[in-house]
Amino acid sequence: MKLSATIEDAAPYLLSKREMQRIGRTAIEASGKFWHYFYKRLHFQIEAFDRYGYQRRSSKWEAIKAKKHPEAGGRPLVFTGESERLALSSNRVDARAPTYDRYTATATVSAPKLNFHSYATTKTIMEEREGMQAKFAEVFAEGVTDAWKSHGLSAKKIELGKAAFYNSR
Repeated sequence: MKLSATIEDAAPYLLSKREMQRIGRTAIEASGKFWHYFYKRLHFQIEAFDRYGYQRRSSKWEAIKAKKHPEAGGRPLVFTGESERLALSSNRVDARAPTYDRYTATATVSAPKLNFHSYATTKTIMEEREGMQAKFAEVFAEGVTDAWKSHGLSAKKIELGKAAFYNSR
């Protein structure tokens, strides 16, 4: 799954381009990890049929699956449970900041047997995208505040900076 973020106007931050890259990379990585920790597991639950619009298999196939692997419990993307275990144990996020105002991350689900269903495993809904955006904004704001503190700005100046930024939007 690919995530991306762009900062439209970096002027209110008054930070160097390198600091902006570091802050953005950290924020987009946190957003990808947020998906891994909170949303990835939902793809392997019964509710995924409704939540993500997964197609149900035929009753004949479900009967074969239930007989061979009762531990699957009719859950989507689960046959023996091995792919689920592999997918949930790996939380890889490759975050990049090619410029000071553009950030990208790729959240990877490492389960070779899910290659046939990789599109489904990383499917997101609006609620999840909003949650990841909120996480990005939270971590980005914390990073900017920490950078301002490291430059010796007082709490009052930091609050003025935040007010200037949020009023410019």
